[in-house]
Amino acid sequence: MRIRICITISFIVLTLAVLFIAGAVMWHSFAPRTHEIRNVLLISIDTCRADHLGCYGYPLDTTPNIDAIAREGIVFEHAISPLPYTLPAHCTMLTGTIPPYHEVFDNSDYKLSEGNVTLAELLKEKGYLTAGFVSSFIMDSRFGLGQGFDLYDDDFEEASHAMGINQQSGGKTTHDVIEWLRRHKDEKNFVFLHYYDPHFTYDPPEPFASKFRNVPPPENVTIRFEQALFDGYAGEIAYTDHCIGQVVDELRQLGLYDSTMIIITSDHGEMLGQHGEGFHGYFLYQPAIRVPLIFKLPQLSKHRRITSTVGLVDIVPTVCSVLGIELSTPVQGHDLSPCFRSDWLPPSDRHLFCQSLEPTKYNANSLLGVVTDRYKYIKTTRSELYDLIEDPDELNNIVVEQTGRSRTMEERLRQILQETTRGKGHGKERLDNQTRERLESLGYVGGTVNDDLSFDRGDEDPKDLIEYHVRTMRVGFLIYQKRYDLAESQCRQLASERPSFYRPYFNLAKIAIKQGNYAEAVSNFEKVIELKPHHVYSYEGLGAAYEAQGQFDKAVLGYAKALELRPDYVEAYYKVALCFYELGEFREPDKYATAVLMNDPSYVDAAISLAEKLLERRQIRLAYEHYLRILELRDDSVIVLNALAWIQAACDIEGLRNPEQALERALRACEMTDYAIPEVVDTLAVAYAAAGRFPEARETARKAIRAAQSAGDTALTQRIKGRLNLYDAEKPFRDASLAYDAPR
Repeated sequence: MRIRICITISFIVLTLAVLFIAGAVMWHSFAPRTHEIRNVLLISIDTCRADHLGCYGYPLDTTPNIDAIAREGIVFEHAISPLPYTLPAHCTMLTGTIPPYHEVFDNSDYKLSEGNVTLAELLKEKGYLTAGFVSSFIMDSRFGLGQGFDLYDDDFEEASHAMGINQQSGGKTTHDVIEWLRRHKDEKNFVFLHYYDPHFTYDPPEPFASKFRNVPPPENVTIRFEQALFDGYAGEIAYTDHCIGQVVDELRQLGLYDSTMIIITSDHGEMLGQHGEGFHGYFLYQPAIRVPLIFKLPQLSKHRRITSTVGLVDIVPTVCSVLGIELSTPVQGHDLSPCFRSDWLPPSDRHLFCQSLEPTKYNANSLLGVVTDRYKYIKTTRSELYDLIEDPDELNNIVVEQTGRSRTMEERLRQILQETTRGKGHGKERLDNQTRERLESLGYVGGTVNDDLSFDRGDEDPKDLIEYHVRTMRVGFLIYQKRYDLAESQCRQLASERPSFYRPYFNLAKIAIKQGNYAEAVSNFEKVIELKPHHVYSYEGLGAAYEAQGQFDKAVLGYAKALELRPDYVEAYYKVALCFYELGEFREPDKYATAVLMNDPSYVDAAISLAEKLLERRQIRLAYEHYLRILELRDDSVIVLNALAWIQAACDIEGLRNPEQALERALRACEMTDYAIPEVVDTLAVAYAAAGRFPEARETARKAIRAAQSAGDTALTQRIKGRLNLYDAEKPFRDASLAYDAPR
């Protein structure tokens, strides 16, 4: 009996050992060796439909480089973006949270608040050097995506496409990231790389433009486009793939490829005429929200294709899990890393959230949805349910036939909103005019979405307004292209069709401003205010129209009303202060000038402009006080240091003249600019003379003359020579008007 027990125990031990070894072998064949992952590269291809990549079944050879990476990694065939807009989708991609939680719902008037934690912040805490390279103004750091990056390169030096400085080509972004990788190849790093090329307008470079001719449009296209649209879109994706291939080749040459986790994805897709939508941002159908998602990990020896539905929201928790980083902040995403080390699949009953609030800009209902492995439910005025397996083009709405499933999915949608909606409004960010116009030039309809995410609003169904939306988008393009006559006629047609909708009148006002027809602009802004009494931008527009006509008193009223509605509107503070100056009032608007900085310290240039206006109007003491306030926030501003030094050295006003402090500030400004700016060197000479140090004043003035001559500034050269004559006579320079030469 004892022998049998021993044999049985031995058999059990042996069996367990075999199972352990088998499990270890399976882990080895699937799992990344996390200690070998030194680098993380997250690549986002803006506006990239999953079905236009070879590894997702596209018949044309658009993506050979991405396909090669896919063959080494894990391909998620059904990845979902929470919404078809660039900024909020990237907020989800970089935080692992959905829009109701991170509170960014649109490209306009929103910013990712600092209360959200980004992947860059998480990796930076663990010793990773973090760098972001983006290719569109929509991704500018002013919108909050730069959180946690040691370098966030959003400075576009190259004008690209018809949209000018609002985007740059993939080639330029690729060059920048490769240069960075070469400099930091020995450091553990996280790189976020964003390409914008597949976004409209589609204008790929050669040979990609010629290679993709007569590309077949998607099935069920309901908008007629020129063939070049489909050719250009495919060509842009191919060009982006080429750029990605260059980055991957560089990783190999630097010896980094085998230690880098690569994630390739997109923020959203493109409708390309399906369901009546030309581009994206309005509907929630699969062409707009299904995106590629590919993970390539070091030492992952077994390729897999996962058919379960996953989301952009899963990227952060998955990366953190692979790297052994514990998440300390809430996320709605799931960890997908078990897919990398076993046959595990994400749960089949999972519901992925999606939304579009774009229709609310037209006073229509929102689109709120959930997607499972098989079904998609969209809650709106006439709700929709689609079987994505039997009806992948979403042409047969079965919401009536399957009322039970519809109710179940609606309840799950309600639960998601209840669990994640914070409703604190931390993502709200009113934009200045220039920023809004830059976003609209990229094809986005201006206006504020209704983000209350309510379920039972009885507004119009978005499906009934898609044509109106498409035509409104076209007006924005026409205005940007300065085709004002055509834009105006289309606006008037839109206004006649929907007289209660404010947007056509606002566009008419913008057109009138650009054409210098300010009385017409006033009339249209007033119409907007009649329809939408709290429309801040129309009050600001009224102020601008009156200001352009020299009616500064009326302009003040318009700007003041804008400030009443939005107390943090920095641009309006600046404009109302300028109008007061034109009216000859200076003490009263000083609070507005101060508010420019108090509400937004980054608005330093505007604050400096106001101080310079005060100097022009001989309000020297007020200007001096204002420069001091700016210096408290920006003590590295050469312009401010130079202005203060000039005032303290050249004026005779009691309490302001201070040659020693002037000399200190002038010396600092010169040191900061390597004595290369003639106006700054000239100020130092004035300060030396004011302090009675004439030998230094003469020597410095001669340096300033040489710098001015080198710059080709004859007028400045003559003014400095005149001051040099005073120093030769050992006399300081006095400037009663304080009309000093400001450095630029």
